[in-house]
Order: sequence, then C-alpha cells, then structure tokens
Amino acid sequence: MCGVQTVESAMNKTMMELSSKDLKRLEETGYRREEFAIIGDYGVTRLRNAGEWCYFYGLVEKKCRVYRENLQGCFLSCCISGQ
Repeated sequence: MCGVQTVESAMNKTMMELSSKDLKRLEETGYRREEFAIIGDYGVTRLRNAGEWCYFYGLVEKKCRVYRENLQGCFLSCCISGQ
C-alpha cells in the first residue's frame, strides 16, 4: 500500500502509461478517455496532468479520485518507490 508522500510524489508531473485494462476500468467508472488521457510519444497512451498534478488527484482532499480502480501504473509507482 502506498504512503501519502509516495502517492503525492507519484501524482506530481506524472507521465504514467495507461494499459488497456486501466483505460477500460476508468471508462467503466464514467470518465471519458479524452478527459484523462493523452497520446504521447510513439503512440503511447498516458495519464493527463491538470497543471502539475495527475488528472485524478484532488488537491484539496489530497487524495486520488480513482484509487480503488487499482491502476497498474499507480501500483508500480508504489513498488518502485519502496512503499
């Protein structure tokens, strides 16, 4: 499980790739791909930033709005940081 500092650092200026399963999960929760994703270099679908923060990060609440969706990139960010 990620700690708060890890989540915040992972959500700042993210360039996280989104898997096809991630895209499907997010769309099934009611988000439109055009809202949260961009097509990056080499045609890779990545998570969009809102300013310097991940599209899904609530600055006031300091929480991820889609934490329960268990996105692959979020899980890997926590593993890489050692949390």
